[in-house]
Amino acid sequence: MNKTTNLSKLLFNLPENASEAVIDVNFASVLLNALGFEDQEIYPQYPDGNGKFVDRAARKTVGDDVFLFTKTNPYLLLELKGKEINLAQGSPQYNSTVKQLKQYLLAPNCRQAQWGMITNSIHLQLFRRHGKVVFPASECISLEEGNIDEIIADFRRQIEKRNQALTITVYNNKGGVGKTTTSVNMAATLTLKRKYDRVFA
Repeated sequence: MNKTTNLSKLLFNLPENASEAVIDVNFASVLLNALGFEDQEIYPQYPDGNGKFVDRAARKTVGDDVFLFTKTNPYLLLELKGKEINLAQGSPQYNSTVKQLKQYLLAPNCRQAQWGMITNSIHLQLFRRHGKVVFPASECISLEEGNIDEIIADFRRQIEKRNQALTITVYNNKGGVGKTTTSVNMAATLTLKRKYDRVFA
């Protein structure tokens, strides 16, 4: 039985009114396992450096650097909610949860984190961090028995893919509106702030 099958079984056996604590105990680690993280690569209640705690943080082991023991440089953060929290995209509770995740991703102890996820076991969404910008890497997806394997496989592919350069396009059909000026100044500013190794205009 593969890990996504375990996840699918667990997901649909959770109580209808499962609280955040129930989802944390029964769902969070299995979700992260299905995304390719071993138990020793997952840390619960990870301190963000601003006095708050992320529900789960994860990072692959590198040599003797086992994340559960060293507790440094998380790669992915997971924010959990109970089923009573409405994480449908655009709802006030969704907006509040996304804001919370973004604060964690930009916190002092999480500066190396590149990915974030939110879930209440009904909805799941993946976010990408690039510098100080956090943006959705997926829609907020409703989890169903028929789609969980495909969603997890897609998220895992994204998370395991090597870093790619961020591309910004400045576009307008009309000439003489400042596209080149904007591009050159943006490149100069990013270079001066040393946000990127190479910037092309």
